[in-house]
Amino acid sequence: MDRIIEFLKTDLGTLEGDRGLWDQDLQDVVRFIRPGTSDFLRELVRGESRHYEIYDGTALWALEQFAAGLHTYNTSPTDRWFTLSIDDEELLKEESIRGWLEGVSDIVYREFSKPTVGFNQAMHEAYLDLGALGTAIVYSEYDQKQNNIIFRALPLAQCYIRENYLGHVDTIYRKFEMTARQVIQQFPEAQKMEKMKLRRPHDKLKIVHAVFPSKDKFGKKHKTNKNFVSYWFCTELDDGVTPNGGLLDQGGFDDFPYHVPRWTKLAGEVYGRSPGRTALHDVRMVNKMAMTMIQKAEQVVNPSVEIEDDSVIGDVATGAGSIIWKEPGSAPITPVNSGARLDIGIDILDRYRDQIMKAFHVDKLMRQRKNERQTAYEISDDRNEMLAMMSPMLARLQVELYGPILDRTFELMAKNGRIPEPPEELQGLDLEVKYTSPAAKAQQGAKALTTQRYIESLGLLAQMSPEVLDAIDVDVIAQSQAVWMDVPVDVTRTPDEINKIRQDKAEMEARQQGVDNAPLEARAVKDMAQARQISANTPV
Repeated sequence: MDRIIEFLKTDLGTLEGDRGLWDQDLQDVVRFIRPGTSDFLRELVRGESRHYEIYDGTALWALEQFAAGLHTYNTSPTDRWFTLSIDDEELLKEESIRGWLEGVSDIVYREFSKPTVGFNQAMHEAYLDLGALGTAIVYSEYDQKQNNIIFRALPLAQCYIRENYLGHVDTIYRKFEMTARQVIQQFPEAQKMEKMKLRRPHDKLKIVHAVFPSKDKFGKKHKTNKNFVSYWFCTELDDGVTPNGGLLDQGGFDDFPYHVPRWTKLAGEVYGRSPGRTALHDVRMVNKMAMTMIQKAEQVVNPSVEIEDDSVIGDVATGAGSIIWKEPGSAPITPVNSGARLDIGIDILDRYRDQIMKAFHVDKLMRQRKNERQTAYEISDDRNEMLAMMSPMLARLQVELYGPILDRTFELMAKNGRIPEPPEELQGLDLEVKYTSPAAKAQQGAKALTTQRYIESLGLLAQMSPEVLDAIDVDVIAQSQAVWMDVPVDVTRTPDEINKIRQDKAEMEARQQGVDNAPLEARAVKDMAQARQISANTPV
């Protein structure tokens, strides 16, 4: 165990064994629900058809709606779904601080929107894996040549993970194939290995990328100041003697480069559980029933025929316009009525299909159209209520996916000079993320909705007693609603700005009133002067 390669091989074998109990169920999910990803129990043949066992597409359609809904409501490609902030309300009142935070939030979001970054593509693939397999893997790194971040969604079948004591994934082994030519391109030193010299350029090799905390046993031997160590190795290139045999590269990361969200997770388990696994029994049933109904429908459309023995000359032809020669006097050829009730089968199928769509939360992510007319407020309220029911799962995504991605993106961009220097007041302060996606607003909008209903109820009471309106502070409500509804900071004014505007307005009104009253005062003075003059000239 003094050789690092031996430790890595043993550790990988342990993680492969830990996931072995999951592989059969995950393979069934791949067969019936997620045929577009790698297999768990066999090697994938390139170009092979993956839909040969699927007779009903309900689960595939529901998974697509699930992924599209999560992408739209959580990480929208068209609207910024987060904002950077600080936990200091006094500092947030300063325009320079708010401007810097808003500007940096826009810079990060624009990075996600670049086609070369691949963020939206990676997130869509990750949502598909979350819905089908329960666990997704997203890898991020900085591409110095393109000067931007690269995101890639990786197949779960290639990855083996481990948690720390807090339940966060901090170890991953990714096992995948590369050709010898690709290995030499990425790791030029590998061409010096004796076993690599025997390989042809197109020969495939099993490559493993291992990342784990530098405080772990063999992480300490790395002698790096990074928080995570990184090893690239290939056991097929190990000669069994060289201490670093098969080791292609070693390095480190300040942040964990793999982001591993789980949809739901039972206590003590590492891999997540998914809507796909929940619906797997129904999906199997629907596929079996669909296959049977196809067979029965064929019998109804193209039924078997009943004929007397030796009554037909030659083979029986059943195609359109065919001529059948039969013996004179023999019984007519009649179709066999199987008595199949396809309508009953369709009703049963629809029930199972509805259960599958509910398992994938399609009823929550897609608003069901109603016959009666609805106001925009009612539609928004219905959507927020449905999204709020998914709060536990969406909160896990914020902790395990969105937060780590934003933290790592900010750090990588800052390290490469892509983030402007913060104001002095922010030096040493920790930034925090506030999510502003429709799903996040649905979770946080309860206060805004409650306040709005409270004001509406006071409006009814005010018709009987206007004094009841003295119970509310309009300024506080206006400022609070702006926070709860995530109104952009440059739209609202700070309390100091509001007070100044009101003071200026009061002074202006006072001056205007003075101007308006000036003619009256002058006339009054003139009248008084005339009255005194008349009084002085009048004899006693």
